[in-house]
Amino acid sequence: MLSGEESDIIMKLLTQNESGTSKIPQNVLAGFLTILALPLLILMPIFPKLRHKLTASLYFKLQDEDITEDLKVLLALIHQVSVASNPNRVEEVLRAAGDRLNADLGEQLYRWSNETFAQVSSTEALAIAATLVNFSNRVRTVCEGDRTQHLEMACWGYQAALIFYDRENFPLEWAKVQYNLGNIYRDLPQGQPVDRLNHAIAALENALQVFTPEAYPQEYSLSQRQLMGAYQQRASLQFRDNPEEFNSSP
Repeated sequence: MLSGEESDIIMKLLTQNESGTSKIPQNVLAGFLTILALPLLILMPIFPKLRHKLTASLYFKLQDEDITEDLKVLLALIHQVSVASNPNRVEEVLRAAGDRLNADLGEQLYRWSNETFAQVSSTEALAIAATLVNFSNRVRTVCEGDRTQHLEMACWGYQAALIFYDRENFPLEWAKVQYNLGNIYRDLPQGQPVDRLNHAIAALENALQVFTPEAYPQEYSLSQRQLMGAYQQRASLQFRDNPEEFNSSP
């Protein structure tokens, strides 16, 4: 859990003006975090989950200078939201973010992830991908704020995680993200409805490549239910737009 001082730093980032007057010196933050992390390094080989969380925690906070200020704020948000255990705290942080959580920033996150995964170790990449998924899981269920923006941001976060998660090496993680993407595409109110449902169907069918009735009966049942719902929604829209095609079919 972040300390009060670290939380204040992120809140300052969220409220800083365009001149960047509240910017924290990178070397100072790096030194502070390194000192805090040293006592835990001995435990990292023993506890893999601790190692992954610590790795992602450090990486999301130690950023290069060649990214936009908005993206720096988003990366700080991702870190804080992903480690916050109190739902009220998650709501507070996302509420403070306001309109910053938009599709343009989500696309920046995707590009950053694509570049980052190519530069870091597999351990770092695994930690970052897991953090992106955790952040997306929380953003898509937050109650307050712009629901559409939250879904779009979660969608970009999941897609960013899929840069690293593939079916061959991480089948379960890959399938879970595909299932979540399918549900988001069904819920998004923007865009062409049939196109969105086509994306939802494709994602849910991907999930069912892993969620078989033998290996994952519960996940299989949920995915099948969502897939059938997406097919029914698409058929209803197609009938509404082109009823003559359905009436003339044998």
